Amino acid sequence: MIIIIVAAILGCICQYFALIEVLETPDWFLAILLHAIASIFFAIVSYVFIPKKYKTTPYSSLLLMFLLLFILPVLGIIGVVVALTFALCKPLKNDEIEIEEHKIPELPFEARAISANPTYSIGGLKAILKHANEPNKRLSAVMAARHMSDSQAIPILKLALKDLEDDIRLLAYSTLDGKETKLNEKISLYQQEIAVTTKQPKLSNLQK
Repeated sequence: MIIIIVAAILGCICQYFALIEVLETPDWFLAILLHAIASIFFAIVSYVFIPKKYKTTPYSSLLLMFLLLFILPVLGIIGVVVALTFALCKPLKNDEIEIEEHKIPELPFEARAISANPTYSIGGLKAILKHANEPNKRLSAVMAARHMSDSQAIPILKLALKDLEDDIRLLAYSTLDGKETKLNEKISLYQQEIAVTTKQPKLSNLQK
């Protein structure tokens, strides 16, 4: 407490002489220097009075206090110390806001039976893979992707390769590997047909 009182007194003295220096024969360098010293003392006083939860970064807090006090006029420095310290120590309480807790709803997907014409979307399966906590739901999403076209299923299967469950990653990898094998077989067949085809437009269609 003695240190706080001494710092406050020294800050007032420096601020007083800074004001006198400005009013009489202004030596701006000396006035600014005295004002800066006073700002340092008042920043220390303010920092001591603010609650502990605001003191997680002491150097940044002191620097912020100093800058706020330094850029204000001479008489404004005291107002900032009082207002800032009071605002941090006595924050306004808003008792009118009622907080209601709601349980996180389950995702609207239960893959009990997979039809030949699925009605779910790509975004829905991706959301399940990203946010579903139950491994069975994520596994069902991968199985559902196997009934989609390659252009729709591949992004979902690639996402499943990052899953934490081994079974899900293995299923996604085996599905992707099977699709890649089928694509390579198609490419090989098309290349063989292209080699023996010379007529248009069949050749163009094969190349396409």
